[in-house]
Amino acid sequence: IVNKAIQEFPSIAHVSMCHTDAYRCTKQMNEEEINAWKKCDAVQVLMPSYIAPVKKLGINDVVYIPNIVPQIDKENTTNLEKCHYTIINVGRVEESLKRQHLLIQAFIKIADKYPQWKIKIYGELDKNSYTRGLRKAVSLNLLEDRILFCGTTKKIRKCLAQADIFAFPSASEGFGLALTEAMAMGLPSIGYRSCSAVNELIKNGENGFLCEDGIDDFAAKLEILIKNQELRIQMGAKAHEDMKEYAPNKIWDMWEKLICKYMNI
Repeated sequence: IVNKAIQEFPSIAHVSMCHTDAYRCTKQMNEEEINAWKKCDAVQVLMPSYIAPVKKLGINDVVYIPNIVPQIDKENTTNLEKCHYTIINVGRVEESLKRQHLLIQAFIKIADKYPQWKIKIYGELDKNSYTRGLRKAVSLNLLEDRILFCGTTKKIRKCLAQADIFAFPSASEGFGLALTEAMAMGLPSIGYRSCSAVNELIKNGENGFLCEDGIDDFAAKLEILIKNQELRIQMGAKAHEDMKEYAPNKIWDMWEKLICKYMNI
């Protein structure tokens, strides 16, 4: 598509958008795809750390412009003064990237100590072996009424407003739209230090926790937040504040600056 656009409109500037994890993307690209990027005037990436792997391909102008994060008025954020006893996860239920099994396994380790707490998982549920395996694990641990597969919803902000902790065990993200919306709603989050984008959006110990790989540290961080409402409130407020960096007017200004650069304005 990029090559065709350049051939049909050779006299105008071309910007290619990399809306995924640039580390994974660049490792999977073939020579034709790399050459298409090289012909572009610029390549846009979603996180600052993604600039380096794209530049390694020989791309001269790599520009960081993140996604927009919807801004939530403070009065409409999650009220963490009220305990909902709920950990929430949002994303398609999928094994290799979204990895809800890690959240479930981590919760199983501590569930007996916190009988009031539950998990709500929102996202598309395929009728495959992964989903069946998750349900079986939940059933074997007698947690059917505390680990809930809620499917899809058009009212995700209402669901986020009824939670206390956002758990995001992804292996890789381009940006993390579900994560940033939860943070904008004022929820403290837990993710993996090894996960791209997540490890830049979550500032460990400030607006959430970054965990080491595996389930033990994830369970430990869940327990810290479960036990400490004041810390949840503090981290949630910081998360809400941090998402102001991605306000629409700021992101559109970045795009306008890039467009003006190549229009010689």
